[in-house]
Amino acid sequence: MKTVSRVAIVVVVGIIVGWFVFTQWSWVFAKSITGRVEAVEKAATPIAVIGDQAGGHGNTVGSRDMFSFAVAIRTDDGKIITASSEDRQWSVVRTGICVHATFYPYPPWDLEKGGTYFNARLKEQFDCPKP
Repeated sequence: MKTVSRVAIVVVVGIIVGWFVFTQWSWVFAKSITGRVEAVEKAATPIAVIGDQAGGHGNTVGSRDMFSFAVAIRTDDGKIITASSEDRQWSVVRTGICVHATFYPYPPWDLEKGGTYFNARLKEQFDCPKP
């Protein structure tokens, strides 16, 4: 009876851990990146905001679209790692400065985007050390 209880507990804990990893994949496997900024570009430049005043069903450009960035950072080992981001802090980062950021991966079951990063979060920026 003790063995059955232990097996049941292990199975339940395994299911809970598996569910957590599945639902929080990006957070669990987040990557801390430190390196020189190669590029920070606004991903979309809104040309016009079209819609009605009452908040109807018109096409409008939201703050999410207006503050969408593409970020490329070169690490010390020479790799350039890219991510998309909606973090407004990227608007003040310039090419050539060093940063510490966190990149969140898409889960591998997202076949279209698996292996790439999103939601790049800027932690700090600093002058790069002299070579």
